[in-house]
Amino acid sequence: MILISHGHFDAAISAPDFIKAATKSNCKIVCNKEIADYYIKWRNVAPEKILKMNKGCPNKQEGFDITMVSADHSSSCGFVGN
Repeated sequence: MILISHGHFDAAISAPDFIKAATKSNCKIVCNKEIADYYIKWRNVAPEKILKMNKGCPNKQEGFDITMVSADHSSSCGFVGN
């Protein structure tokens, strides 16, 4: 799993490349809906390779409990296209 905390360039830009290079077929990107939509539309990531989450909604994946929590950090995707 590739966990994306926010949409800033340094935290989110490489995830699509990592998922495409993954050797395990069940590898997924875990992120919020807006970042997921960006990856699908602009970076050609297959929707089944993404787990969309929102704050406070726990999700069990591959034996891990994942919970998105509040953070005092912005989450804008300032990189359109590539």
